[in-house]
Amino acid sequence: MAQPIRVPNPARETIHPPTRGRTPVAETSPWHVAPLLWGLFALSLLFLGAVRMYVSRIERVSFAESEVFAGLPLIVAEGPEAPVSRHSLELRWEPVTGAELYHLRILTDRNSPVLDPVEVWTTSWTPSPEALPGIVEGRYRWSVEAIDSSGRVMARSGPGTFEVF
Repeated sequence: MAQPIRVPNPARETIHPPTRGRTPVAETSPWHVAPLLWGLFALSLLFLGAVRMYVSRIERVSFAESEVFAGLPLIVAEGPEAPVSRHSLELRWEPVTGAELYHLRILTDRNSPVLDPVEVWTTSWTPSPEALPGIVEGRYRWSVEAIDSSGRVMARSGPGTFEVF
């Protein structure tokens, strides 16, 4: 037996009133999304602030006295007080009795290593032609450690800073 064909009844369909100057695109305006976007923006700022605080904490800890170096004598070290040219940079420190060599570490102000470490057999250091490309305009932090003949750290300096123009 054949099934009847159903024809929609136009009287039952919902007829929408005509929109006055509004299009379907205008009805889906992005203004309802704005609070969500502002919320995401605020969360991203909070996240970036937390990351910056964490990085600051790491920077402070990197040159802090650790338990390993707590009992070591302090090396008196001096660098330039005013900004200097990278060609006239000189870092100096007091000699340590029994030291065979010194490990010099230079980091950028963002904790990126420039020289980490370089072995120095005297009590002063000026950049060699090999080191000059790594030292560009900016602020730097440095420290030096006295190393004995068995390779142990005998003394270390506190962190010093210098600026290159």
